[in-house]
Amino acid sequence: MRVRSCRKIQPFICEVRLSKLYKLFILTNGFSVIMDISKSISLYLHDENSTYRVLAIDLCSRGFHVWQHYVDAMEILRCLFDIATNSKKDSISLQNMGSQARLAVLSIASNHMPFVMNTLCLDVLSPLTMEHRRSVLQVLAFLIKKVKKKNYLRIWAEYTLE
Repeated sequence: MRVRSCRKIQPFICEVRLSKLYKLFILTNGFSVIMDISKSISLYLHDENSTYRVLAIDLCSRGFHVWQHYVDAMEILRCLFDIATNSKKDSISLQNMGSQARLAVLSIASNHMPFVMNTLCLDVLSPLTMEHRRSVLQVLAFLIKKVKKKNYLRIWAEYTLE
């Protein structure tokens, strides 16, 4: 099977929100298109100098249920962990990749919590490097804070409504 180059697929990714048009692409024999886009997302996430990295993060958060079947989903999640914790704080930009990656991890965790927890547990118990273990523990602390805050807000809302 021939893989299209990423340069040809870049404009296509920008124009189409494939996560919402998934069934249409499957029905019209768009399997190769989905494969190409999912590979492009994976490549953009791993390329630190890519201008489309923010777009790849956004597509991962919105359509992870589509892409997880066509690429190594654990590797994409690990890359999001690293982006979420290792973003450069000295450069200020409109496209803050660190915060977008944290939101993507939250979005994926809300829909695929067993998968996220499995990845976190595996990476804490047998990390690739100590730096990776540190970033995984930071993501875990971030998730705990968000869940705790959500529970506090729920309890407060129940208390005020009574």
